[in-house]
Amino acid sequence: MLGQWARMTGNRHGRPRSWIYAGVFLGVFVLGGAGLVIGSMPLFWTCLVVLVVLVPVGKLIGVMDDTVMAPTDPEEPGHG
Repeated sequence: MLGQWARMTGNRHGRPRSWIYAGVFLGVFVLGGAGLVIGSMPLFWTCLVVLVVLVPVGKLIGVMDDTVMAPTDPEEPGHG
């Protein structure tokens, strides 16, 4: 089953804005983790707030609309 974006464009890798969103989310997550490790609580809490805000932003931009589930071919090695 292909996501809406993949069905419309034939592109199975998602929209650029979804990749940008994922990169920002990952970067903020890693930065918050680093803040926790080095003991910078303001950095950690700021990143946590940004992550909480990013969740509804992802919903608004439709980041899950271009989720791709690859078709399963029983003839491929490892299936069945």
